[in-house]
Amino acid sequence: MIALLRTLDDLGYVIECAALDFIGEGRTELGKLCDNLENNAEYFFDGRDRILGGLRDALACYRRDDKADGTIRVTQISRELWQLSGGVSRNR
Repeated sequence: MIALLRTLDDLGYVIECAALDFIGEGRTELGKLCDNLENNAEYFFDGRDRILGGLRDALACYRRDDKADGTIRVTQISRELWQLSGGVSRNR
């Protein structure tokens, strides 16, 4: 559970950067999160590989300056993480 919360916390900052249009910083932080999910045991949880794939897709969007699609993907992953954690997530 701690790994999920750690991931959600980092992803929350990425979403904050996107909301403030700090895409460069958000892209950097998203890259760090992907690296942590891939290499840091403190970020390992069931379902991690699927989440990592989605975040890598979002990172690719940001790298090609497709902010809208990147943000949509990051937000979808956030909802998936909340569902994995047992938290409440409203899909609109």
